[in-house]
Amino acid sequence: MLFTGAALVLSAAPAAAQAVQQPVTGVAALAPAYPVQNGDLAIISGAPASGNTITVRGKGFAPGSQEELTVASQTIALGTFTANGSGTTTATVTLPSLEAGTHTLTMQGALAGGGTLILTADFTVGESLPTTGSNLPIRLAVMGAGLVAVGALLVSRRMRRHGWS
Repeated sequence: MLFTGAALVLSAAPAAAQAVQQPVTGVAALAPAYPVQNGDLAIISGAPASGNTITVRGKGFAPGSQEELTVASQTIALGTFTANGSGTTTATVTLPSLEAGTHTLTMQGALAGGGTLILTADFTVGESLPTTGSNLPIRLAVMGAGLVAVGALLVSRRMRRHGWS
């Protein structure tokens, strides 16, 4: 199976983690090893949206195995991550620019005990609406109401002082 898309290449140095999208063509997708088990990928921090940084966690992988993380409606590689000694993989990535619609994060790797584990999390990116107007009219109305209240208080005090109630 071949796909054409874009890959997000992450630098190997954690202190200088930079991401650059690069086009990928003619890459053969790896066929998952049998048996295949599916499950849920947990988004443990961040809101999945274009340009946001999120952290995901997948459990049940073979300890020390390499897991691929992708985001799709159009497949974009987000990186390769390693499962810890208990088979848990945690990955922090910055999502690329995504079009409005439903997308799927997929983490795939070796299943503890043999086979392939594929974990997914779906999310929706909404269309951002243009900002129109401003908060200035609201601020002016609040300020005007405050000035009227202060004026009424001053007039009422003056009337009491002069006995004009």
